[in-house]
Amino acid sequence: GLGLAVVLPVMQLSEHVVHDYAATTLSLKAHPVSFVREALERLGVRTTASLATAKNAHNRLYIQVGTEAQREPAEALRKDLMLALGNVLAVGHVEVRDTPSALQIRYYGADEIAGAKELASLLSAAFPGQNIALSDFSHGVVKQPEPGLYELWVPAGVIIGNAVRRH
Repeated sequence: GLGLAVVLPVMQLSEHVVHDYAATTLSLKAHPVSFVREALERLGVRTTASLATAKNAHNRLYIQVGTEAQREPAEALRKDLMLALGNVLAVGHVEVRDTPSALQIRYYGADEIAGAKELASLLSAAFPGQNIALSDFSHGVVKQPEPGLYELWVPAGVIIGNAVRRH
C-alpha cells in the first residue's frame, strides 16, 4: 500500500453499546438505560433498587373474589391499582375463594390500620355505595404473614368497578 494512516473519530461509549446491541443484542460495556438514567430520574422514574428501600415497598395486596364471574372485573381493578400505586403497593393475583359475607380489607399487623384505611379510601370509587369493612387479623392467626400484607375480600354479588380514587 500507500502507507496512508486513516484516523477515525473515537466512538463514544454510548455508540459502542448501540453497535454491540445491533450486532449481538447485548453489550458488556454498559446498559443502554445508564445513558438516560438521570433524565428518567428527573421524570420520577424509579429504579427497582430504590423501590426495595422505599417506604411501604413491601406492602402487597391480594384480591379474593367469591365467584368466577367477578374475576375479570377484579383483574381490571388490579391493573388500575398497579398503575395508581405500583411504587408503594405490589398487587398480586386475583383468586376465587369462599369469601365472607361482607366486603372487607384484612390486615395482619396492628400498626397497619392506617394503610388499610387508605386502601379503603382508594377503593371506595370501585365499590360505590358499599361499605368496606376493615378486619384486624393481627391476633389469632396461627402463622403471621410478613408485614405489609393486605387482602381485599369481595363477596359474591358485589359489583366491582375499575375506578380507583386518586389522591
